[in-house]
Amino acid sequence: MSDFFADEPSGTSGGSPGGRPGTALRRPRRPRPLLLTVIVVGIVVVGFSLFAGIWTDKLWFGSIGYGEVFGKLIWTRVLLFAVFGGAMAIIVAVNLFLAFRLRPMFRPHSQEQANLERYREVITPIRRLLLVAVAVVFGIFAGISATGKWRTFLLWTNREDFGRADPYFHKDIGFYVFSLPWLHFLVDFAMTAVFTALLLAAVVHYLYGGIRLQSATDKVSGAAQAQLSALFGIFLLLKGVDYWLDRFDLTSQSGGLVTGMTYTRDHAVLPSKNILMFIAVICAVLFFANILRRTWLLPGVGLALFAISAILLGAVWPGLMQRFQVKPDEPDKEASYISRNIQATRAAFDLEGTTVSEYDAQTKLSQAQLNTDAASLPGIRLVDPQLVSSTFDQLQQVRGYYSVPPVLDVDRYPINGVERDMVVAARELHLAGLPDAQKKWANEKTVYTHGYGLIAAFGNQQSADGKPVVTDGEPVFGEEDLPPQGAISDSQPDKKYRPQIYFGEQSPKYSIVGRAPGGKNVELDVPQGSGDPGSSRTNTYSGKDGVGVGDIFHKLLYAVHFGDANIFLSSRVNENSKILYDRTPRERVQKVAPWLTVDSDALPAVVDGKIVWILDGYTTSDKYPLAEKKSLQEMTSDAINPRSAYATLPTDQINYMRNAVKATVDAYDGTVKLYEWDTKDPILKVWEKAFPGIVEKKSSIPTDILAHMRYPEDLFKVQRDMLASYHVLDPKTFYEGNDKWDVPQDPSTSSRKQPPYRLSVATESGETPTFSLTSVFVPQKKQNLAAFMSVGADAAKPDSYGKFQVLRLPDNTQVPGPGQIANQFSNDPKVANQLRAFKQADAKVQYGNLLTLPVGGGLLYVQPLYTLREGGSGNYPVLRFVLTSFGRDVGIGSTLSESLKDVLGADTTTTPSDTGNGSGTGSDTQNLPVAALRLLQQADGKFAEADTALKAGDLQGYAKAVGEARAFVERALTAKN
Repeated sequence: MSDFFADEPSGTSGGSPGGRPGTALRRPRRPRPLLLTVIVVGIVVVGFSLFAGIWTDKLWFGSIGYGEVFGKLIWTRVLLFAVFGGAMAIIVAVNLFLAFRLRPMFRPHSQEQANLERYREVITPIRRLLLVAVAVVFGIFAGISATGKWRTFLLWTNREDFGRADPYFHKDIGFYVFSLPWLHFLVDFAMTAVFTALLLAAVVHYLYGGIRLQSATDKVSGAAQAQLSALFGIFLLLKGVDYWLDRFDLTSQSGGLVTGMTYTRDHAVLPSKNILMFIAVICAVLFFANILRRTWLLPGVGLALFAISAILLGAVWPGLMQRFQVKPDEPDKEASYISRNIQATRAAFDLEGTTVSEYDAQTKLSQAQLNTDAASLPGIRLVDPQLVSSTFDQLQQVRGYYSVPPVLDVDRYPINGVERDMVVAARELHLAGLPDAQKKWANEKTVYTHGYGLIAAFGNQQSADGKPVVTDGEPVFGEEDLPPQGAISDSQPDKKYRPQIYFGEQSPKYSIVGRAPGGKNVELDVPQGSGDPGSSRTNTYSGKDGVGVGDIFHKLLYAVHFGDANIFLSSRVNENSKILYDRTPRERVQKVAPWLTVDSDALPAVVDGKIVWILDGYTTSDKYPLAEKKSLQEMTSDAINPRSAYATLPTDQINYMRNAVKATVDAYDGTVKLYEWDTKDPILKVWEKAFPGIVEKKSSIPTDILAHMRYPEDLFKVQRDMLASYHVLDPKTFYEGNDKWDVPQDPSTSSRKQPPYRLSVATESGETPTFSLTSVFVPQKKQNLAAFMSVGADAAKPDSYGKFQVLRLPDNTQVPGPGQIANQFSNDPKVANQLRAFKQADAKVQYGNLLTLPVGGGLLYVQPLYTLREGGSGNYPVLRFVLTSFGRDVGIGSTLSESLKDVLGADTTTTPSDTGNGSGTGSDTQNLPVAALRLLQQADGKFAEADTALKAGDLQGYAKAVGEARAFVERALTAKN
């Protein structure tokens, strides 16, 4: 080492002189003060920005009581950065030093060496600085790369067994999920470090004459040969270890008939990995021997054979076996591998206990059958959570700066002793709706800080007492207005709840709350009068979350963090001020538990006098042996929710998923609670060891919150996607693919899957309906119905929660699928006749969610039909009709009751839904008021007059009649709207 750091003479034997004759020495220029100032300021700004990002994260975690999570994340990353960055730096530095130390003292004169001498003259005086700089740079890059492996590291250090082994290597599944990824990282890092050192050492040897490419003999000095041979040998040994690990990767390799082991991988790829592993070791031995023998012949031949073997064994042999041995007899050759893939996939996605029941679906519905399943009818949800979003906005928005999400949620509440399905939405802040005159920083950040209250409508269009009401097609609200009132408020302690929503799905990026000492409240709470903040009721946030920004340091810190100087300059930021940020429920759960994949749907619920958001968290993996691997994004995307959940994996390809955690976020103070749910999940156990005390026990879930917890939608979509193929248990049938199902396309779109629907159903005749998630299947590349699928979704009922019911329709009975039913509805003469008046008045017809449920020994389709008056402002969809279909029969009515009568073809005045628990309003009190019906009847008469005039050639009379008809329809559409 002393030789490396000693000064070297300017000239070298046999080389060019160290300096140029006649060149005058020049005094080096001093850096300009302005340049130094700019550099220093730039470093300070960048450094403080980085510091602000880290420190504000620390403050955020501390403000909600999860400081230990931040500490564990930071120190784990620091450890990985130090260990692997330091290792890379040391390996690079040692090999650079050795390469320089082993340089030849005499370099024969040549043009090549003369050209290199100029570079040596520049590099040699600063070689110490260069060595440190190069080592540090490579160390930093390696350290940064290693910090991204904190999940892999923590999984390995806290690993657990699954208690189940794979059938090929007989290793516990925990080895594949927890250990194998970390071992791969270690080997890959070591190979990268050695290869980097090899390249850098070769550059130094070339620069200082250890490698002479233009020399006739002795192109590589003995010392250079020894160092490079040693590095080559170590690299090949590591490659041998890499081949050994690659063997285990065959259990989760995709791209073949199935994920995991197949006949070709078992009989060709696996043996080739074993052979190549030994060839790599032999080549490494040849390179080590080259340190002493000093001849490149044997290592060169070995390396060439290794490359040829890798091509022949790694690609040619498996390809030939697949083509000539497997393909001619593939069903028999792959049968055992398909069988194990089926077993592993069903286990990995928690489908082992799922069975398919034969369902001999009837195609004719009788009154007696309908009476038997009368209990299911109140659970038919007529309110479409997607279409009524704008209706909720128009009727319950109150002010333009409030809004609801584009797709609402479905929950259930006990109302007057009866559990009712309700469509719910939080009335959240919508700053884009502020009048332009009020869009000022002080208003947006300190006045309009929170949403207010829950909005809820009964799913079956009945009132709180279960009786039909006249609504003109508008939702029957169970919670409404400001301050909130309704059946939900009445069910709470003191008949009220805390309605402020500071943490929601549409909350602003940040808000500053807190009243100055002796000052007034400035946060708008309940708008009154004109809605101006000065004439409305105000309040001041008093929750636990929030970081104090009353001092200069924190003002500056957050001004830098958010890039907003107003935080530092505004007088609204006082000594009692707090800043609220990272406010969406999903974002908060993801931050405090970064090892979870959080469901895309957060449910707002009123529980124990406050609003809480309820979410689901998943543990996922892509290393479960033999289980099928698919894209999480593709499986969870549908017509309502095209976005996907974010997986904590390098890729969204997963082959294991569990609903490990249920989470809640307090809408007022942002408190995050995590509760274990799948207590048998080994991945959850590992993370509980890594972050002790973060996840509370399942038994600690409050009963009131448990009553609102639901089966998670994204997990259901994944399991639905898997069951489309993996309901088949016989490997030969699976191979043939003639019994595979598809999730049907949503009739309202042509490119996305139909979403699952939440409603209360009974899968067997006469059973009590259960709150469920439901979906249907169609045969692959066909449109008729193949099966109905549901899962118990009420977490408070463990006997039914998570239990799948798959009803398979017989192959000899053709029951229309959703697409065919939608086509029947749109082409049915009765439906067309009812809609004619609306369409001729340029009203837009919108079809709601197409629900499917077992009724009367068959499958009943129900679809609400809405109309939307186009043109003007303040328009929203109104429920006008209910469409039903059973078999080939189609019914339409202004209520579910009337529509079912139409399907039955009966003249009876009473159906099960007309009675106390009915969802319809009967023929006496329809959704349409009497005035609206009379107007539509008059419009229909005018349209008939127009048709007669047109046939007679009376264009003037035709135009007049059409104009009068449209006027009647417009009046009907706006009746009581």
